[in-house]
Amino acid sequence: MSIKLELPQTTFSQTIVTDIELKNGKNTQIITIFNNNEIDFEELAIGLDTAINRQVEFYKNIKSKKHTLCSIKTGVLKGFAFFPKVEFN
Repeated sequence: MSIKLELPQTTFSQTIVTDIELKNGKNTQIITIFNNNEIDFEELAIGLDTAINRQVEFYKNIKSKKHTLCSIKTGVLKGFAFFPKVEFN
């Protein structure tokens, strides 16, 4: 199945990259892209954590996670605000 997304005529300027390491050794990323620098990075990270925590089966398999706030310029992500890596037992 193919889905065509209509993107707004705006330039996305920021993203939060959430790196997740699973207990089985696999890694995944959740990337949240936005274009308003007035959005509170810490609050957005809390929202992402809440969403991840609600997925009980996935959450119990997480070994570690960390959030990075990045700027986007010509398709390149550059990290400039970093949450510490959180390790789970």
